[in-house]
Amino acid sequence: MLTKGRLVGTTLLTLVLATLVPGKRKLGGSEGFLIMFQSPGDDTTSWWNLGGWVNKQHGIEAPGVPLTRVPGSIETGRWYDIRVELEGASVRCYLDGKLVQEVKRPAMPSLYTVASREEETGEVILKVVNPTATPVQTAIRLRGAGRVAKAGTAIELTADDPERENSLDEPLRVVPRQRTVRGLSEQFSYRFPAHSLTVLRLRARGVRVTTQVVPGDCPRDPGPFRGSHGNEKH
Repeated sequence: MLTKGRLVGTTLLTLVLATLVPGKRKLGGSEGFLIMFQSPGDDTTSWWNLGGWVNKQHGIEAPGVPLTRVPGSIETGRWYDIRVELEGASVRCYLDGKLVQEVKRPAMPSLYTVASREEETGEVILKVVNPTATPVQTAIRLRGAGRVAKAGTAIELTADDPERENSLDEPLRVVPRQRTVRGLSEQFSYRFPAHSLTVLRLRARGVRVTTQVVPGDCPRDPGPFRGSHGNEKH
C-alpha cells in the first residue's frame, strides 16, 4: 500500500544476485517509495529510497554504509522496473534498466567471542556465537596455558532455522547439547555450527592465559598474537 507517497511493504524481499522487483507505481504523495532488501542469513534490513527527500533524491540506506544520495524523482502514475543486485559486499540498484547507485557494505564479524578463566578449577571458558548461516572452522590458540588437557567439554545451542523456538507441544526443540571434545592442545581447530552459541570448557595450567579465536584452520606458523584475555570480535 502507499502511505504519504511511500511504499510500505508487508513482506520482506530477499534479493540474491539479480532480482527483478515487480513493477511499482506511485499513486500520490510528496515522495516516492522504499524498496526493502536483505541478504540470506542477515538479520538487518536495508532499503533503496526512491524519490525521497521531498522527491528530489534517491539513496541507499543500509547499516554500516554512509548515506549516499543522487538526484532523482518518481513520477505519479508511472510504472517503474526496479532491480537490486546483491553480490558479496556489493549492492547495485537499477531503475528502468539503468544503474543508478552502487555501494559496498562492510564485512560483518563472523564470530563473537569472550574468554574467561575459573580460578578454582583452572578452566578456560570460551563462549562463541556464530550468527551466520554457515559453519565456521576456527583456529583457537591459548598462549601461556602451559599444559592443556587433551579432552574438554563443549556445550552447544543451535538450530537449523534461527526462527525455531520451543513450544508447549515441543518443549525440547532447541536445547543445549553437551559433548566431550578431544585432541585439544595449546592450539587446535574447532568447527562452530551455524546459528549457534557454544561454550568450551578447557583445563589449562598457567598463571596468565591469553586466548585468540581466528576463523580458519590452524596454520603451522601461528604468526604474531594480537588477541587478549577478554572480549573480542572477529
